[in-house]
Amino acid sequence: MGYCFVSCTGLVQLQKSGGLHVRSRRRCAGLGPSALNRRARLVVRSTATEVEANPSNGFNRLLESKDQRFVFVSGKGGVGKTTSSSAMAVRFAAEGLKTLVLSTDPAHSLGDCLDVDLSSGEIIPITDNLSALEVDTAEAVEEFKRTISSLNELSEEDRAKSGAKELANRLGLGEFGEVLTTLPPGADEFVALVKVLRLAEEADQGYERVVIDTAPTGHTLRLLAFPDFLDNFLGKASAMRSSIDTARMALNSLSSVIGANTNISSEAQEKAAVKVSEYRERMQELSDIIHDPSRTEFIVVAIPTRLSVEETRRLVSSLFEEGIWVRNMVINQLITESVSETYMEHIVQGQTESLHHIERSFPDLFVTKVSRFDMEVRGIYGLRSFAKAACPDSEKEERWPGWFDPSGPDNKFCFVGGKGGVGKTSTSAALGVESADSGLKTLIISTDPAHSLSDALDIQLSGDPVVVDGTEGLIRLGKSSS
Repeated sequence: MGYCFVSCTGLVQLQKSGGLHVRSRRRCAGLGPSALNRRARLVVRSTATEVEANPSNGFNRLLESKDQRFVFVSGKGGVGKTTSSSAMAVRFAAEGLKTLVLSTDPAHSLGDCLDVDLSSGEIIPITDNLSALEVDTAEAVEEFKRTISSLNELSEEDRAKSGAKELANRLGLGEFGEVLTTLPPGADEFVALVKVLRLAEEADQGYERVVIDTAPTGHTLRLLAFPDFLDNFLGKASAMRSSIDTARMALNSLSSVIGANTNISSEAQEKAAVKVSEYRERMQELSDIIHDPSRTEFIVVAIPTRLSVEETRRLVSSLFEEGIWVRNMVINQLITESVSETYMEHIVQGQTESLHHIERSFPDLFVTKVSRFDMEVRGIYGLRSFAKAACPDSEKEERWPGWFDPSGPDNKFCFVGGKGGVGKTSTSAALGVESADSGLKTLIISTDPAHSLSDALDIQLSGDPVVVDGTEGLIRLGKSSS
């Protein structure tokens, strides 16, 4: 089984031998406009139906399968995961399949994409067959913590008993708190998905397709590591439950010795144990679903750039290592030889409208406009060109007062943030290169779990600073081990 590459102009399959051949030259399902308002949803539905029914077409297989209920969509930030997820869900619904599309990405762009308010955290009907949900991952984590911490709770009656809490802590029950403070990265999305399973069951809608718009690559990779934590956690929980039972019996037997009513009932702990057991079953069910190719399809979205390709390679490799099948890939944002002048005019018009909106929304900020390069910005020399375009000498002092002055104060920090895929890594690296070229000893650090900094500079990075060639030894880079 190879990969299935889907683009806006054709369907291409990557065979195991590594060769490429065109399978069809039709517009694909799953790719639509960036904002799916009421009118746009009709456009996407119309575009999606242009795919000819073909048994070899991966998307049509998803339409026809009776068992594959769950579709996970992942990829680098900014490649079009949310748009692809939404368009796929629209197509499923148009084919008469009861569909739920949901987002576990904390950035939550699904509501913007569908042009629907999803801030309530509840399942919202969109059309007859389509519903949507933005999961509150923070609330899901708190719910998880409340469930687990209940193992260490005493009933109200027990709390009133003199010395019970103190003795319980002395017997080791207080140690349970550390389990909840060591939740690993990826836990938030995993427990959010567990909550989704429960909501879907409670809704009793009989969803035939559940499309999950996941967080960017790095968060997905962390999500895959969560089952290891789960095994460790369950071991701690079981050991702690044993400690609770031992402590309860010890407290009850010591009640006469200390002269206080410390008899602690087991009712509270029994209820907590049932809750944890039920949660464990749902978590195991989710893990089984993710790893079952007969029920789940994992689709990777990418764009035709080197940074996206390298990050996608790491994602697919990690998925395979975790025993998760990947059979379909969407290649988005392709520009083909047949692009018309009207097509480019529409892009410029859309960018102009968005730029005006930015200037109206942020009147007090300096807005630096960088034109799109005709080649991907990579390596020290490409980043240097990017820096010159973003930080021309004539504007440096006005926009970056004192930043590029070697005689200025030491230890200046610049944090670069933004939506996935907008060019944060390229901007950070270019700013670092320009700072180094100005004679400043510079360190660039990436805290993004996907770590594209090494791809941007075309060098290998580890957890320690690395001197970059081409900068006279002034620039050192590192990546967070988080």
